[in-house]
Amino acid sequence: MKQSIFIFSILIISAFTISCEDDKKKNHKNDSDDTDVNDVEDKKKYSKNNSEDTDAIGTKEWSEFDKRTFRNDMYDQDEFAVFGEYKNDFIDCCLEKCQKNYSSYAEAVSDEVGLERIGEQCALKFVSEIDLNDSWSDYEKRKFRSDMRKIPELSNFGENEDIFIECYLDKLQANYSSYAEADQDEDGCTKLSIECASEIYY
Repeated sequence: MKQSIFIFSILIISAFTISCEDDKKKNHKNDSDDTDVNDVEDKKKYSKNNSEDTDAIGTKEWSEFDKRTFRNDMYDQDEFAVFGEYKNDFIDCCLEKCQKNYSSYAEAVSDEVGLERIGEQCALKFVSEIDLNDSWSDYEKRKFRSDMRKIPELSNFGENEDIFIECYLDKLQANYSSYAEADQDEDGCTKLSIECASEIYY
């Protein structure tokens, strides 16, 4: 079943916040004994989290280390493979907005709500450019092709074997969010494979 844009956005938001969770633990600071300081920080955070425009505060240039760590952490998230050629653009969008709202990566990862809003805004910026029917990771697509080529019966397609495999892959991606999900629906997969065979020969 095709993912709706709403579900897609939720997945991206979830992946964005997960990517920062480890650094949140690394950079966690001890609570201050000064309650006045805590009140000020809470007010700042409330202001950020409730601003509709995440670009409102002004750019604060992060250190090269912070920017490099941010990009690496984001790039390692498999969920972002759905952006395809726009993956780096999505990451740059998130980085730019984070720099405008936080003075450092450490400060950014302490504000989960604010990060969710930034992730959502950047996801929506690129969602119209993304083919949701091509949402499997590169690993899943490689594994699928490899598994298919191990099936002796496919040699009956002759020179059309690769055409059949690509047709089948396209239909699976259009109906299932992952290879694992497709692999659990034998009847559905059989129906799609018959459709591809019919398209080749009729």
